[in-house]
Amino acid sequence: MKQENINVKEIEKIIGEPVQSIERITYGYTNKIYSINGRYILKICTNERNRDNFKRASLFCQKYFESINCPKVLYSCLDTDNAWQIEEQAKGENLFFKWNQLSKDEKEDIIRKICTELKKIHEIPVTDVFKSNFKPEDWKRKFQKDILKKIDSLENKGLNFVGLYERIKEYMVQNLDALDETDFRVCHTDMHFDNIMIDDDNNITILDYDRLRISSLDYELNIFNIMSKTPDLVANDELKERVKKEDYSEILSMMQENYPEMFKFDNLNERLNIYALKHYLGLLAVVKEKDRVINALTEIVGEKNLTKEDGEREEER
Repeated sequence: MKQENINVKEIEKIIGEPVQSIERITYGYTNKIYSINGRYILKICTNERNRDNFKRASLFCQKYFESINCPKVLYSCLDTDNAWQIEEQAKGENLFFKWNQLSKDEKEDIIRKICTELKKIHEIPVTDVFKSNFKPEDWKRKFQKDILKKIDSLENKGLNFVGLYERIKEYMVQNLDALDETDFRVCHTDMHFDNIMIDDDNNITILDYDRLRISSLDYELNIFNIMSKTPDLVANDELKERVKKEDYSEILSMMQENYPEMFKFDNLNERLNIYALKHYLGLLAVVKEKDRVINALTEIVGEKNLTKEDGEREEER
């Protein structure tokens, strides 16, 4: 199956009904997603680098569908150049669309449900999903390597915020040992609100397991930490203008109440900062709101002003 030539007859055999509508869903960037008849999802892996992740996610949902709250996979084709699958479409809408309409009690209930789903994923043995495991010392080496690599990539793209990058490197030297403590689990790592569907009864379904990783348990907090600080940088384009930071400011405190084990790490603030540095550096390469990302980075590392060279580069951009 090719992304530009969807085989309708093949889909009809799988779903057992005529294809009456095919609608492209634009939320998310990793795979191409189509809604079929408003009841099924056709997901096509168009990025070769993501193929292993796509395959792992599909097999994970097929294996654990009865125990975790994920969409039911009806069919998958995972050994071709364009891996694809069809799954049942989760009911409701993306949680980002509904979050600001919920009462405080309803928000607390949703976070409670999210934490319940996270616990189910975290209880699955790592070796049931991954062939190898991290060594504790690999965790901090990973973030040191990933952050330096992202800075090199940004510089190669002409985004030369020299003073900021130097301050980030200094922060890493000063705080990297905070990552010595580890508790490796299977983690979703990307449970932002576009990846959570909520129906009229406030039941939720968790989507997009492509970023399943072996991670220290507290790394699962990264995306929620990012949402609490800069929700507009995570929300899909249709919502960016309507997202208000105050609607997300209490997410971490609600999660701590419902899943305290994720917060029981020494130097948790520094750990979350390092995770966020990697995340924001990745965003800096792709988002239009580069000033928002730069502000978020400088808030972490304490750099108040860009260098003269940085300002000139930004004006040129």
